[in-house]
Amino acid sequence: MKGIKGRIHWESKNVLLANRVFLFCIDEKCMSGRIKSFLSVNIIDEFEITVDFIEPDFFKSDLIIGRKFTIREASKIIATGEIKEII
Repeated sequence: MKGIKGRIHWESKNVLLANRVFLFCIDEKCMSGRIKSFLSVNIIDEFEITVDFIEPDFFKSDLIIGRKFTIREASKIIATGEIKEII
């Protein structure tokens, strides 16, 4: 397992989506990861994303299709999402 594909609602107007490392959290468990690709969908501020985690097996037991996650910068939540595929 390298990462996930998911759908997110981007809540931040000040933080760019691409080419950065973010903190991805499932419940209180968090790991750094990079958004490798993103595609805008037909809803404002919603994207399909592909994420690679810095430690690929960190979320191994937590990844369930349909499970919710957040994307954070420091302690601020800047996006919420749902796991669509484990890759």
